[in-house]
Amino acid sequence: MISDHAYLWAYLPNQVEPVVCGVVAWDAFNQQYAFRYAKSYLQRPEAVPLSIPDRPLGELVDEDIPLDHELNSVIRDASPDAWGRNVMMREHGNQPGQEPEDLGEIDFLLRAGPDRIGAFDATDSPREYEPKQSHAAPLEDLLEAADRIDQGKRLDPHLDAALNHGTSVGGARPKALLTEAGDYWIAKFASSKDTWDMVGIEHVSMTLARMAGLDVAETQLALPLNKKLTSSPP
Repeated sequence: MISDHAYLWAYLPNQVEPVVCGVVAWDAFNQQYAFRYAKSYLQRPEAVPLSIPDRPLGELVDEDIPLDHELNSVIRDASPDAWGRNVMMREHGNQPGQEPEDLGEIDFLLRAGPDRIGAFDATDSPREYEPKQSHAAPLEDLLEAADRIDQGKRLDPHLDAALNHGTSVGGARPKALLTEAGDYWIAKFASSKDTWDMVGIEHVSMTLARMAGLDVAETQLALPLNKKLTSSPP
């Protein structure tokens, strides 16, 4: 790992600015991760407790809370999943003298963008929230970058930057965040490993669900570069 701690910032209900919630750190002595609430967070009457395995729901305590090696908790959910991690590891490994395996759980937390889905962000500062810059990329660039990384090909620098936008979106399949008319959409791409038209199946399934009266996200089927993808609001 490169970083051994990160400060979590939480967006509390009905708030537009995050507050520092606590710190997650690697405990080298006990060979495990641990989380501790910030004292300022414990003093907030509106503080929301984290749902951490093996801890009573609703518990807010001023002590170290041990976590497992994979941050298997609400904290891990703020990190990217397989696809986003693959993108981050490739970007890091392309730097001179660096290896993809250098990155650890806390590194993934810190490298995920500010537009991650959920109520958390992570920074290296406990006092000042400075969100990482996020730059929207053209859909065509996102699609080409996802296609090349899915096939194990190298990326040009501009495609590398495009794909790193939206890597916090969960899941193992290739996807990215994009903006359209000021709204966020999740673009989901076809994979070279697909034996079925997974993109078309998802679009049809969502369309049928909406026709049946279910409250589901809107989807669109787009075909840039003669490739198929589906997108929906997060």
